[in-house]
Amino acid sequence: MTERKSLQAGIAPAVASTVAFAVLPILISQLLALGFSSYQVMTLRFTLAVPLSLLYLLMAQRRILREWRGCLTGRTIALGVLFFLTALFMTIGLESLDPAIGNVIFYTFPFLVLLIEVVRGFQRFSWALLCSMVLIFVGIVVLNSPQGDVAFQVGILWCLGSAATFTAYLLLNRQQETSQFDAMVSIPFWCAALSVLTTVLSPASWPACSAACLWQVVGLATVPTIVALHLVNVSLRTITASSFSVISSTEPLFVLLLSLIISRQLLALHEVAAFAMITIGSVVATVSALRPAPGENT
Repeated sequence: MTERKSLQAGIAPAVASTVAFAVLPILISQLLALGFSSYQVMTLRFTLAVPLSLLYLLMAQRRILREWRGCLTGRTIALGVLFFLTALFMTIGLESLDPAIGNVIFYTFPFLVLLIEVVRGFQRFSWALLCSMVLIFVGIVVLNSPQGDVAFQVGILWCLGSAATFTAYLLLNRQQETSQFDAMVSIPFWCAALSVLTTVLSPASWPACSAACLWQVVGLATVPTIVALHLVNVSLRTITASSFSVISSTEPLFVLLLSLIISRQLLALHEVAAFAMITIGSVVATVSALRPAPGENT
């Protein structure tokens, strides 16, 4: 009974973190609709997230601040660049896609990670991988088939690029465990620096920011970053990373639900079908990746 309660205590923050991450594409879409450019959204997101993350660590987990020396290592900078590209490509993709569609395209990354690990010999090829491949491919084709809008198709390509760069980020991250300071401060810091640089190099007038807009900016920097990461840490104290990954792979469903509640965005029938196929393919890939690698004990 105690183990069951412990499991439930881990699942609740895991689901909550997934919901918190699901807010991200919705808030980005809202700021883009207000006239902010993708580079401006990136700058607002990360330049505010870094000091807020430092403030959170100072108040709640000071011991993590001792890990600051890793901020300037080549590996941390490389992770920062990859995460920056992941966020930038997704933000640009959301200029022409609904949040739910952009997010579900991004969630092809579990399949990409599994595919690369199969090629490298770290995972076995399985029917589950083939099923995931077919579902995702058919889902993307169905999503594109009735669309004659080039901008829509380009948006899908941007989100696929985001999934590809995040796959590279995860693979590099797996080679050596990233410290909490790097995850919460160092990597966002490099993202902020690159965001400011791209904004300066691509000058555009800044739209007026109302009180509602200010709350969206603060929400973007806190809910999918500080709050979500804190919930991830709480969850992983009682459930395994593999169990957490299965729960987090359902994020596109939460994005769809929140889009319906917050933005009143409805998907067409073919989009719902494509959404279901890609989401199922992502979950299948995630579960398949939990199988022991060749040579491991079962």
